[in-house]
Amino acid sequence: MTRNFLVLQKFKNFKTQVRAFATVAVIFSGIIALGGGNLLHQLRAQDQLLIVGFNHSERAFSQLNREVLRMITLVKISPYQVDSESIQRQSNLLNSRVMIVLKHNIDSDVVSGSVEADRKILKPQWEELDRTLQEWMKQPQNSALRLSLSEQLENFEITVNDMVARHNFQRREQYVTLSQRRTDAIHLIFLIAICFLMLVGLAIVTTSRFIQDRQKMLGIVRDREEKYRRIIETSEEGIWLLDPQGNTIFANKKMAYLLGLTEMELQGMSLWKFFATHAEIHQAQAYFKRLRDGERSPYDLCLTRPDGQAIWLLTNGAPILDEAGQDTGTLCMLTDVTARKQSEQELQVAKQRAEVANQAKSDFLACMSHELRTPLNGILGYAQVLRRSPNLSPQDNNGINIIYQCGSHLLTLINDILDLSKIEAQKLELLPTVLDLSALMQQVVAICCIRAEQKGINFIYVPDPTLPPQIEADEKRLRQVLINLVGNAIKFTEEGSVTLRIDRLERSPTSVLLSFHIIDTGIGIAPDDTQKLFQAFEQVGDRHKQNDGTGLGLVISQRLVQLMGGQIQVNSQLGQGSEFSFCLRFPLSLGTAAPLHYAHEKLDLPRLDSSFIIGYRRLGNQPSDDTRCTILVIDHHWQTQSMLLDLLEPIGFSLLTADNGREGLVQLQARQPDLVITAIAMPEMDGLEFLRQLRHRDDLKHIPVIVSSSLVSPNHRQAAIQQGGNAFLPKPMDSQVLLRLLATHLQLEWVYADPEIGNPELENDRTTQSTSSDLVLPPTKVLLQLLELAERDNIRILREQLKQLIETDQVYSPFATKLDRLAKRFQTEDIETLLQKYLAEGVVNAG
Repeated sequence: MTRNFLVLQKFKNFKTQVRAFATVAVIFSGIIALGGGNLLHQLRAQDQLLIVGFNHSERAFSQLNREVLRMITLVKISPYQVDSESIQRQSNLLNSRVMIVLKHNIDSDVVSGSVEADRKILKPQWEELDRTLQEWMKQPQNSALRLSLSEQLENFEITVNDMVARHNFQRREQYVTLSQRRTDAIHLIFLIAICFLMLVGLAIVTTSRFIQDRQKMLGIVRDREEKYRRIIETSEEGIWLLDPQGNTIFANKKMAYLLGLTEMELQGMSLWKFFATHAEIHQAQAYFKRLRDGERSPYDLCLTRPDGQAIWLLTNGAPILDEAGQDTGTLCMLTDVTARKQSEQELQVAKQRAEVANQAKSDFLACMSHELRTPLNGILGYAQVLRRSPNLSPQDNNGINIIYQCGSHLLTLINDILDLSKIEAQKLELLPTVLDLSALMQQVVAICCIRAEQKGINFIYVPDPTLPPQIEADEKRLRQVLINLVGNAIKFTEEGSVTLRIDRLERSPTSVLLSFHIIDTGIGIAPDDTQKLFQAFEQVGDRHKQNDGTGLGLVISQRLVQLMGGQIQVNSQLGQGSEFSFCLRFPLSLGTAAPLHYAHEKLDLPRLDSSFIIGYRRLGNQPSDDTRCTILVIDHHWQTQSMLLDLLEPIGFSLLTADNGREGLVQLQARQPDLVITAIAMPEMDGLEFLRQLRHRDDLKHIPVIVSSSLVSPNHRQAAIQQGGNAFLPKPMDSQVLLRLLATHLQLEWVYADPEIGNPELENDRTTQSTSSDLVLPPTKVLLQLLELAERDNIRILREQLKQLIETDQVYSPFATKLDRLAKRFQTEDIETLLQKYLAEGVVNAG
């Protein structure tokens, strides 16, 4: 079958092959004729040139030989009769004959190399002979010259005769060679003619065989044409052949059936009659244009049958081109996909319903988050206010702490559920920025150290010394994962230690692969419980500790790590501890790292001892200390207004209130406050519109505004800052964060009832400003050891050394206590500055 197919392909090019062969034959014949004639012409010209040259050469040599003999005769008879004129005339004649011979040597094209060499010898010999002849003619009576001249003439004659002999021999050889070439050329032409005749004969034989095979294949093609026609007619796919105008040239039975017509009815009908709208016609025309441009892709056609029923057909088309490449029509293979299209439409409707349901879920969660945060703001806010009361009994304090802990647990649960719902809805996006990795880890370590100290266990941080200084990562989410995993390890560890280790695995010019390991010596995890770790609301391990969490921390951490391109791995043995690890690849960055942000969790910022704050002082060029700061609170919830009044008025603030943004603007015009705290969602005028109008008022735009809202999504935070907010404080409000924001934007310094209690920054200032005269310092060797530990950021060993120093001698307790306060907050740079100052002063205790 393959051979027959190949023969059929050859038949299609039969005419072209015959024409090409005839052209080659004519060209080849012309080349043979022209080549042969040109060769014979050249040989004939060379023969004629050889004859002419031979005759000229023979005549020249004969004349030269004759004149030499005459000269010899004249010289020999000179003793008897000297005729100077005859001798001179003969000398001139002889010289001219020699010149003719030499000139013939130069002009001749067929002279041999040996004869040419002899003639080169002839010239100097003649010149010498001519000189002797001239001398003799001057002295004709000199017999010695006459004898020498006779000998030279005889030698010259011998040379000429030898040259004639060799010349004749060379001429004969050239003639023989030329005759042989002529014979070889005739033989070659004859051989080429024979080959050409054989080629023509072979072509005739091959052509006859082609004709015979063609007759056989024509019968095969007719049989196959009939076979393919039956296949087309019985095909389960519609076959539709259209002309360039879209009219039907051919359609099989299936195609006619799909359109609800007969083959005869479909013949000649236009494709465009089966479309319901002009838009569908334009789309189909664009598809056929793409086919002519070379694109081969399926296309769904929606056709309307004459009975009004719409059908969907999957079309695979191909243009039909003639030999000149002109479009002669389109062949389409069509499959009925009406059922599939109906399923897709039903699926699209279901998908839209699911998206609506998902959006309703998101709206519900956002609404519930807002509604839950509002009462929680009152609960947690008043719990913090009541903590300040100095007249509470221990039982009352315990109850307030329980209220605050339960409210905080509920807030954590709300935040975790929102994060999980965003991840499941694929709406949580990572926001990578240029990040100072060392600063981030110091934040995480500072938070974890406080938690570990509260439980009385060691926390060990082991960074790789080759960590890159800056990476591109989502600061908030990376910190959230690390704090979740380390906090979980601390929660289930009663003794021993928790270790956070970071290793650099790979580094390229553009990225780095980091490995994070959280290792604890806690209770461990049973093998059966390992599979439940990353399931929502599943809690494993000690049941007494399960009530401390929501069961979502590990789930959210795993999902966040997966979004970053990694996977949390667990290796644990019951009773021996656990290890959680994951690897992430971060792009490297040479840009400037943005300042680190805090999530406003209770442990993310150094704590203010607000229970002991009794007032404030203004810093710098502020108004008199006697002037109270005025704060405008804009919130339509009376609970928020009441809580802020009870929190801020006792420490010296004057508060104004408004229920919405419009009332807030009226209050601002009547009495310009020092700062505004506003919500976002309010009736009549919300917080964002209030901010927009405030920032467009030249007399009011300088007032700082803190936006506090139960709407805590990144979009709401970003919108609040973009509209002109100076800070964002999520609800429920943390009094510690609120007081810190007030101190920042109003430039305040808190006044404490106990002077030893205050801001960590103020403590740092007092610690740094203290001189060696206030303290008893350890020996220089000890100071250098402590300085080296601080430079290495080895906080654990540094604190152990300070503890040992106090145990050695209580006199060093003030010194060690000051450094330990800084070490608790991982402020190693302040420790280094303080120790370097002590060493520079040179005031040390000799011990």
